Amino acid sequence: MPEKDGQGQAQGAWQVNQTSQPMQGNFQQMQPQGVPEQKGNIGKIIGLSAFALIIGLLIGSGSAYFMGKQAQTNKDMQRIKRLSKAQEEAKENGDSFTTNEQSVQFNWTLKDLGRLSYTNDDGLGLTADQIVEAYGLASSAEYDRNRLLLRWGPSVRDKEQNISFQFDEVDQNYYLRQVVVGDSFKEYRKGKETTDWSVLSPKDLERLKKGDKETGEGGTALSEVLKKHPVPSEIVITTERDVDNKIISNRLIAEVTYKTEDGYEYLLFVGQPDGNFLYIKSEEM
Repeated sequence: MPEKDGQGQAQGAWQVNQTSQPMQGNFQQMQPQGVPEQKGNIGKIIGLSAFALIIGLLIGSGSAYFMGKQAQTNKDMQRIKRLSKAQEEAKENGDSFTTNEQSVQFNWTLKDLGRLSYTNDDGLGLTADQIVEAYGLASSAEYDRNRLLLRWGPSVRDKEQNISFQFDEVDQNYYLRQVVVGDSFKEYRKGKETTDWSVLSPKDLERLKKGDKETGEGGTALSEVLKKHPVPSEIVITTERDVDNKIISNRLIAEVTYKTEDGYEYLLFVGQPDGNFLYIKSEEM
């Protein structure tokens, strides 16, 4: 089969107080001519005050918006710097897929994995070389016949990272088949683990909105599920396959396994162009 290389994407936020004295005589004759103008000025003052208040609120909300955008920009810049370090390390160790350090430089996010190119009927996925060149060296490498397994373990930013990439050998090169997430993503973990992190109740399942069965449109995002239950038993991301591992469509699928009160529930999400995954159905295991 001719070698086809995919394209990876690396990716690494707004009163005038008037006192009056009793007057005698003809009131209309004694009333100062400036009174009507004073009433008009008061109206103008009130109008200007309201305008100033609106402007103040807009400036305040605008400042909050730009502060949020700045915080996001700083976060993105830090991520880009870490990615750059990972790439530099990979260049220095050009003959290896793995780092000599205790921790890898790069920590993966759900969107990172959703944007990768996986082998499907239209072509081969990203090569192991392309992944390492773009995202840095892995923690370990394991060869098994015609397959390569690269694992990204604890990173400098995530001590619990545990993600494995499986590549199939084709014409003396290794192409991405699937990714298995064996622990939660740092972006969704809280400070302290609780029992409801990994267990889905019947009510939790009822709250999930099923999207279009083909595209996932309208379905609950996997990222939203992970915010409440960030520790599934496992997440497998791959091109849709049958029980015999034969490709049945070019859709990218995230198969997420959760514990339930009676066993395990198998949730399916369809990959989107932006790296998100939308819920389509669940199956009891």
